[in-house]
Amino acid sequence: MERKILFGIMLISVVALFIGGGTYAYFSDTEIAEDNTFTAGSLNLKVGDADPCTESISFLNLAPGNSGSTSWLIQNVGSVDADFNISISAITSNENTRYEMEIDAGDLSDDEGELEDYLKVAIWMDKDTSGTWNTGDYYLEDDGSREDYESAPLPAAAYNIMDDYTSVSWTDVQTNLGMGDIGTLKIQYDLPDSADINEVQSDSCVFNMTFTLEQSSV
Repeated sequence: MERKILFGIMLISVVALFIGGGTYAYFSDTEIAEDNTFTAGSLNLKVGDADPCTESISFLNLAPGNSGSTSWLIQNVGSVDADFNISISAITSNENTRYEMEIDAGDLSDDEGELEDYLKVAIWMDKDTSGTWNTGDYYLEDDGSREDYESAPLPAAAYNIMDDYTSVSWTDVQTNLGMGDIGTLKIQYDLPDSADINEVQSDSCVFNMTFTLEQSSV
């Protein structure tokens, strides 16, 4: 009788173990995603052949009837889309030497030069870097706007008196620019004949051009 009672207690204990305290095994699989990384892109503007920029305009010994040009390749060498802006600083006019022929022509002040009042300048973008004014190109107006290509050649309206560009800015000249060429910036000048052109002898004008890339809106 005692054995039966003991066996009964053991049986009840085993059943209780399975019902209340047991663990169940199910199928499972575990995967690990390793080396997760966040990396910032770059926004980098390159003007001309060097970065940082080493370009500058230097036209010397100008005389009536002279014209010429220079050009710089503009690039976004970063990986972030950006908007392109340009600005020109206030222009400083230097009289340098005021010769007697300048005085005879009406130059009565040695405070500043007059070259910027006569020199005509066109600033335009050769977007496809083809070297010619064609579809897709545009020139910068002295009021901060841009004029797109309509027909060849580059129109006379693209030229403005240098003084009219002083402290002018062009915002969002091009937008959403990815990595690669923005275009070739062309700067052309013409010093026309004038009855009072003697006023500009030895004069010079100096200014800065600032090019900016700003991240496009996301």
